Amino acid sequence: KNLTMKGDPACLFIDVSTPEGKATGVLVDSVVSSLVLDTVYSDTVAQVLGSLSPSLLREFDDCLKEGLGLP
Repeated sequence: KNLTMKGDPACLFIDVSTPEGKATGVLVDSVVSSLVLDTVYSDTVAQVLGSLSPSLLREFDDCLKEGLGLP
């Protein structure tokens, strides 16, 4: 497990021991980083690992703003 960036304001930490973390569908504690972005065609995605609830998406919006240096 590499959770070293979990405290970075540009990253969203998903704690699977919480109800919201469990609802994402990921199996282990995870970090979603806005510092490492890539685009891919949807038909090349082999497996979806999880999804974010509307409240976690709002939190990740803040992480994106931080990572991209936006106000």
